[in-house]
Amino acid sequence: MSESQETKKTVRMTLNSLADLQNLISSVLHDNNSEKIEQTIDKIEKKTNISREKFVYVIGALVCAYMVFGALAEIVCNAIGFAYPAYASVKALFLLYLYLPQTSGALTVYENVIDPAITKIDQFIEKYYSQKQK
Repeated sequence: MSESQETKKTVRMTLNSLADLQNLISSVLHDNNSEKIEQTIDKIEKKTNISREKFVYVIGALVCAYMVFGALAEIVCNAIGFAYPAYASVKALFLLYLYLPQTSGALTVYENVIDPAITKIDQFIEKYYSQKQK
């Protein structure tokens, strides 16, 4: 298996203790993320002199404290409690729309969204390379 295939594998891990959770968080934070994410994490580590694990723990503690004592905690909690199920429902309906042959959803989305976007991207690339060759 190549490296790219190995990094895309889903890790299934049983959490029996907080030490297991700590190991999981550490492995996720030290996996090969995108370059931009790695640069951002490295900047944070250098500026604060705090390891990335401790930084995540501090952010988690601040979020928990805000959810307990924050002025708008109820609104934030309700927004999270509404937004995720709403997102899942809308996603399921959209996928159903794309799948059903009665709606021709996939064809409609392709003709009205994907094809024009690809055409614009192709034109941009052609324009860029034609300017580059001049």
